[in-house]
Amino acid sequence: MTEWVVIRYKFNEITKCWEYDGVTILGSDELLLEYLRSQAGSVLHYRYEITTMLRPERRDVE
Repeated sequence: MTEWVVIRYKFNEITKCWEYDGVTILGSDELLLEYLRSQAGSVLHYRYEITTMLRPERRDVE
């Protein structure tokens, strides 16, 4: 199963640097798209890094 990891950074006007602001883990492509659409109004103040987190498949051992 693939999950999307979104790391959010906010621009600090005083230091002129991007600072860590939080992380969100989303479980599907649809949830990622919905999240990014909801953040569209704040793109001037935030930067996003998007990557995937792969979890190993579970195997039932008898």
